Amino acid sequence: MSNAPIRICFVDAKLDAAEHLVSLLRNAGLAVRPSQVGDIDSLVDLIAREPLDLVLVSEPGPVALADVAGEIARTGKDLSIIALLRQMDDEQRATAFEAGATAVEPRHPTLIVAAVKRQFEQLRARREMRRLEGALRESERRCDGLLDSSRDPIAFVHEGMHIRANRAYLEMFGFDEGEDIEGQPLLDLIAASDTDQFKRELRRMGKGEAPPEYLELNLRRSDGHSFPGRMEFSNATYSGETCIQLVIRNPQEDPALAAELTRLKERDLVTDLYNRTQFTALLERIAGEAASGKRNHALLLLDIDEFANLISAVGVGHGDLLLADVAKALGTILGPDDIAARFGDHSFALLTPTPTLDAAGKLADRVRERISDHIFEIGQASVSITFSIGGVLVCERLHQVPAILAQAANACTTAQAEGGNRMVLHDPYAEEKAEANRNAHWVKLVEDALAKDDGFVLFYQPMVCLQGAEGEHFEVLLRMNSPRSEILPSFFLPAAQQAGLMPRIDRWVIANALAELARSGKRPPTFFITLSTDTLEDQTFAGWLAEQIKSHRVPGERLVLQVAENEASVQLKSLQALLQHLAKLRVGVTISSFGAGLNSFQLLKHVPAQYLKIDHNYIADFAGNAESQKKVQEICEQARAGEMKTIAPQVSDMASVSALYQCGVNFVQGDFLHEPARSTLTSAA
Repeated sequence: MSNAPIRICFVDAKLDAAEHLVSLLRNAGLAVRPSQVGDIDSLVDLIAREPLDLVLVSEPGPVALADVAGEIARTGKDLSIIALLRQMDDEQRATAFEAGATAVEPRHPTLIVAAVKRQFEQLRARREMRRLEGALRESERRCDGLLDSSRDPIAFVHEGMHIRANRAYLEMFGFDEGEDIEGQPLLDLIAASDTDQFKRELRRMGKGEAPPEYLELNLRRSDGHSFPGRMEFSNATYSGETCIQLVIRNPQEDPALAAELTRLKERDLVTDLYNRTQFTALLERIAGEAASGKRNHALLLLDIDEFANLISAVGVGHGDLLLADVAKALGTILGPDDIAARFGDHSFALLTPTPTLDAAGKLADRVRERISDHIFEIGQASVSITFSIGGVLVCERLHQVPAILAQAANACTTAQAEGGNRMVLHDPYAEEKAEANRNAHWVKLVEDALAKDDGFVLFYQPMVCLQGAEGEHFEVLLRMNSPRSEILPSFFLPAAQQAGLMPRIDRWVIANALAELARSGKRPPTFFITLSTDTLEDQTFAGWLAEQIKSHRVPGERLVLQVAENEASVQLKSLQALLQHLAKLRVGVTISSFGAGLNSFQLLKHVPAQYLKIDHNYIADFAGNAESQKKVQEICEQARAGEMKTIAPQVSDMASVSALYQCGVNFVQGDFLHEPARSTLTSAA
């Protein structure tokens, strides 16, 4: 699922019902840009003003589903509609279907999330198809231009008839315009002495056999003059039609030299395998066959483990020899239908025909075992190597080359991360099971980290003050320790949240942050720490926090707790109860992701926050986005009126910093300004 925000309009008179759905979708990991309307005029105005993706309609509700579908149809916009039917029966389901909507019941939240994901992905696929169609038209226009400018005589033939020829081809055969040759049989351009031979080749190609690489023939101009030529054939498509591409060469050219030039263009000089460019072209063709329902292939990416150490062992000058020997060893393992290529500096790629991943898995295991058992003699060194292998099935469900390569690369990276010398196959049918296994794996790692003193580590990212404020301000960020490097929370927090471990993690972060504040001396900085939804519901948290502040002897005002806007909206009572205790402790409150909800400013009437952290979606490309600038300026004005300070996260360029300053933002943060560091002293330097 893409991380692109889903722009959803809720057609419902009840704001709290829409807020609940927004929270539901965000808790499912979806980035949502919501809006809400309660009448048809507001819907029409919103569709005209705002780009939208999905419309969720409560039925029954303030606007009938048929009216919503009718207005969307009149605009000519491609928007997906989901009908939330409070009472589902066959008649209502049929009515929703006729209106072009997907029908779900509000009492089934998992179905709502699934419907939103499915509809958004289908919408993105339709939009991508339109984009690709436009790109294809532009590509065909450019190719036509290149075809006409080529000095080589080139033509396209379908079922023995010319359908397109470039200027050089027309001049060679004495035609003035393309219309003069379109529809003319190719046989008419073959001299009488060679027509029988050419008819035989046409019959062969008519039976579906591959065309010959080239034929040396006597050709005939439109004026009857004959001349020798070599006609080269290749399969092609033109305007969506399968056809044959012809290129006319001078027969005096050396065929052996031409073949050698072709080989050099297609092959890697070190390994003599296909190079990446040629392999990708072959993958494009194979993916096209899979998309049309023909036979499947498996793509395997093989990355040599610890290649830098191997180079140190054999010497830099012998690196190419090692790769060449690895390629030779691969050649002894592969079958006649397998295709191998050098894909990167120290990686290889294989294509093998197979209906399922099972056979590909057996090949990958055979390659991995045979290579790991082989001893490579390079110079004075003897080394063994291992492969991390990632595989994917090229099939109807996965036939776009960028997606194929991305999935295979991800699988290969996973194999490396798990220690190398192993195989990981991407199986979309087993995704749910794999997700459950990954979650169980992360839950165990989190529990192990909580049981150790050094299982987690805190990083601190400074907030740069733009408008003038005393002291230093840092956001506290959690990482999990691992033997290689720290693990980002996006990997383990979702599983921890599902397992109910967030309150324990929040307490670990706060306790260790307070300890850091206690070590900071007479002028401690201010720390911003994010709280989870589970902690908001924990009635023992306020008492625990008071004890921690007291035991660490840290002023409460040096601590600011952050709560996401969507979580605050649905946990308002729990948050208000906690705020009463925080006020006594003089602990501050930040509403993060502010501006992402349906009615953000209404929330401020119930939550007396000291800081507003603006939703990061408004900060992306901020300097060039007038709409985002207007929204941020509005937030800053409201914040000043309420004596609150504003924070802009994930700022990525100096132009955005300047624009944020002009809008009145108090603090900015981001890796562009300061990367997180283990120490506040290092961060501030």
